[in-house]
Amino acid sequence: MLCLYIGKGFALGRIKRHITEKWPEQELLYVTFYECENRIAKYIEQLFLDNYDFPLNSEENTGEGFLATVWDSERYSIGTNLHEISDRLANKFPGRFQ
Repeated sequence: MLCLYIGKGFALGRIKRHITEKWPEQELLYVTFYECENRIAKYIEQLFLDNYDFPLNSEENTGEGFLATVWDSERYSIGTNLHEISDRLANKFPGRFQ
């Protein structure tokens, strides 16, 4: 999968707006996001825009590389490994995450 867009802000609102403005209705869309403080988000966004080409970002996108990933079929159907990580934390610190 090729990353087409990077942005910051409230993820759900941004995604809903960009889907209606920039994404073809008949195409599948997979979304990932990293939650962080605004200052960190600004830094990460600019770092990525300076290094990678995102076809749906038109402003400040000077990068030329491509950011892509390969997901197996399980990740497509189930999602990320969030449950696995939370189980590991729960086992590491019993009684603290209930």
